[in-house]
Amino acid sequence: MDSNLKPRWETDGASRYAHAGFSCYEVGSLTVWSHEWGIRSTQSLADSYAAPVVLTARDYLSPQAADVLRSLGCKHVIVAGGPAAISDATVAEVASIVGDVRRVFGPDRFQTSLESMREARAISVGSNTVLVATGLNFADALSVGPASWKLRMPVVLAGTDGTLSAEVVSAITSDPAISRIVLLGGPAVVSDAVRDQLGPAYEYVRLGGSDRYATSSLVADWACAQSLGWTHPHVVTGRGFADALAGAASAGVRSSVLLLSDDTGAATLTNLKNHAGEVVDVVILGGSQAVSTEIENYLATTFR
Repeated sequence: MDSNLKPRWETDGASRYAHAGFSCYEVGSLTVWSHEWGIRSTQSLADSYAAPVVLTARDYLSPQAADVLRSLGCKHVIVAGGPAAISDATVAEVASIVGDVRRVFGPDRFQTSLESMREARAISVGSNTVLVATGLNFADALSVGPASWKLRMPVVLAGTDGTLSAEVVSAITSDPAISRIVLLGGPAVVSDAVRDQLGPAYEYVRLGGSDRYATSSLVADWACAQSLGWTHPHVVTGRGFADALAGAASAGVRSSVLLLSDDTGAATLTNLKNHAGEVVDVVILGGSQAVSTEIENYLATTFR
């Protein structure tokens, strides 16, 4: 098909692990490893090491991921999450291929996000911005993945009541380089009380739409104002975490946005058409079970 729609990077139907190879097309010496519990914590940590994100199963090292580590000659691996996310047996398999393996994690996803922030800030101060997302679902944190990766903006997680833990508040307020807080999603998921917790010293930005797809569009527009662009937008399903997590580094390396799509792709298509003059090519992550062939064909026709 003669268009500027890039070929898919397939996930082989339901197998999200086959997608790991795509995220490693351009690597340094270190790979950040993650499963579902680490998804909201990984992106800024990955960028601190200029590293891709590779996905595997909890209880075994997938053959595709093992092939990636061997083919890329990775020398170091960080496992994002504890044994409940990636088992010790899986880590041992990784260590048999890559000698230097260590974990960054806490007792739950909220603490893991904090430990990832601390690790990333210890390596490089990075951005003056901290991103706050709900820890109860993945969508909003993943929408901001390319900006988090490219600009080294850490993501911390709000709890069930939409507020931050005292430890997260302390970590933010004790860091003099932080001056801006971005609240991802509406007040129902990230409470306005976060402003009271952190105090008036910060610039606050809220990016919250009527649903995850509207929020994704708002995040994309905001990310472009931070130096990302529409040249190589990545389109992923909003129904699962894997493709967006693995693709955040790809979009970040290309300084481009990532858009979540529902089964119709309506919001995604509208946003892309609004920026048609800026688009060089569109990258769809995942197979037809994730982003339908109807959406792919429409994009191919629109961006021919």
